[in-house]
Amino acid sequence: MYPRLEIDSLDDRWAEDLRSSPAPEGFPFQGYNKVLDRIVEACGARPEEGILDLGIGTGSLARRFLERACRVVGLDFCEARLAEARRKHPGLMLHLADLRKTWPQFHTHIDHVVAAYSLHELTLGGKLLVIRRALELLPADGRVYIGDVAFATRSARAAASMRYWERWDVDEHYWAGDETAEYFSEFGIESSFESLTPCSALMIFQRSHRWEGGDRPASAGATAPRPQTA
Repeated sequence: MYPRLEIDSLDDRWAEDLRSSPAPEGFPFQGYNKVLDRIVEACGARPEEGILDLGIGTGSLARRFLERACRVVGLDFCEARLAEARRKHPGLMLHLADLRKTWPQFHTHIDHVVAAYSLHELTLGGKLLVIRRALELLPADGRVYIGDVAFATRSARAAASMRYWERWDVDEHYWAGDETAEYFSEFGIESSFESLTPCSALMIFQRSHRWEGGDRPASAGATAPRPQTA
């Protein structure tokens, strides 16, 4: 069974001008450019490979792949951000879409799926649905690379909520590496966690030997009990 998944419109809680600034500082954006650079490095995409960027925003991560001569497809629920991304980076293939609902058909091969600071607004169940859907687009050995606000363990996340209490958003669902690994493994997904700053990490997801294609809810509105968290 899948955990609870909200299906209301995503709130635009994070100011895009801050996220797109040259060097955002402090929680939750500490090391922002380091995180984006690490996604690109870990992915190792080559020229002409297809990249799907989930929650592309105005294209800060996508630009790095364009510089590697990759073909980049981007999804985002915000028309204004897509318009800005299109203006700044004409080579992008952009689609207006809510990640938790129906995705468009892509008319290009997808070799890697990436996301930066875009999935923390989803519950653990929402994250699972998105990443599983992404893996189904990829070859059997394909990987999904996520850079986001994340902590190694539930207890580390709880401690961070006290340390950063002035800027902590209780409506966000920041990642915990142990929680994610335990839950995703039940659905045939392996994950790795690489801490990059005190409040961010690179997470990589791929199929495990337990993977069974097509085992997912009939629609993104499916609901089920939410997993217990610390």
